Amino acid sequence: MDYPLAVRDVLIAAAVSIILAAGSGCSGGSGEDDDARIVRTGTSAVSIKDERLTAAPAPVTRSQITEAGSNTAAAAVLTVYFLAQWGSIPSVVEMYHPRVKEALGSATIADGYVDQRTALLATQVAVRDTAPTRLGTAVTVDGYTQSSPPMRDSFLLVQRNGRWYIIQDTLLERGLAALAGARAGRGLAGQAADRRAQRAGAQAARAYRNLFLRPVAGPRRGSG
Repeated sequence: MDYPLAVRDVLIAAAVSIILAAGSGCSGGSGEDDDARIVRTGTSAVSIKDERLTAAPAPVTRSQITEAGSNTAAAAVLTVYFLAQWGSIPSVVEMYHPRVKEALGSATIADGYVDQRTALLATQVAVRDTAPTRLGTAVTVDGYTQSSPPMRDSFLLVQRNGRWYIIQDTLLERGLAALAGARAGRGLAGQAADRRAQRAGAQAARAYRNLFLRPVAGPRRGSG
């Protein structure tokens, strides 16, 4: 009776060895792809290893926007990335709530995106989640690159008259901080420039975050 059990154990061990060998053969036996995973980014999928892209990213496509749903907050956010990656910055500015444009100025919003375009072109975007909040609809996004772990960004939007408006987001917040810091550091060098830039950047980011601390009533009449 022991003999059949021994044979079974040998067969099981052999099968396991074959499976393991087949798996390691996909990466030439080096194991470098063992921890790679696939992430859906709409109509396509990308390979992620060590939280980084394993291949060059592709810009957001119209198909990806369509798959996010007709006139949804997620589709609006993907449209922002689509427009920014392709350089249609004035169209990006029009995605923002009139109160944001009034407070910051359209030119400042545009500058905040122009300075980020190179980084956005190196980013593969995937919507992570959408959730209703008291202030609006929150959309969270993962931005994958080949050089660093994913950048997690969030957008807060409101819908009025069938159109989505951004009232706050970490993408523009980051651009505004960098813009304010660069301006504040002009004419200075060393630690003095760094301190002033950091202080100005933090102030700009905080001012943007504080624009909407209560539910939004909607765009003002005649504000565009």
